[in-house]
Amino acid sequence: MVRASQETPARPISSASRPPATSCPLLGFFIASANLATGGIPVTVTVFLNGRAPIGGATITLSSNNAAVTVPQNITVPAGATSATFVANTTPVSSAVVANITGSYAGARTGLALTIYPAISSLQALPATINAGGTTNTAQYKGVSAQTVVTIN
Repeated sequence: MVRASQETPARPISSASRPPATSCPLLGFFIASANLATGGIPVTVTVFLNGRAPIGGATITLSSNNAAVTVPQNITVPAGATSATFVANTTPVSSAVVANITGSYAGARTGLALTIYPAISSLQALPATINAGGTTNTAQYKGVSAQTVVTIN
């Protein structure tokens, strides 16, 4: 003899009884204290997530493609936070170089281009006489292949 049983149809689970969905924040972007730096002077860099870091934090793997800039191997954004700060150390250079700092987290990558310039060894104003009160003069920096206009107040 075979007995048939009637099963109770499945009911959908209400959103109130579901466990909370876990989502992984994505790596957002970097902001440096200066995108142009002098070799030998450290630069502070802040990394941002586009959401709060999960329990246990978000560990971001860091790298630099140029030996003139060194970064820690990784940095952790603390649980619940959206950013963390690290120091990118620079070394003296003889000519301007660009280093790309890259961060990776949960399959996402972002980066920052940091230009490192040689230290200024001397400064000469042209003309040699500078009058105070807003006179504009051209300054030549030895050690840097650029000119800029400075206003002396």
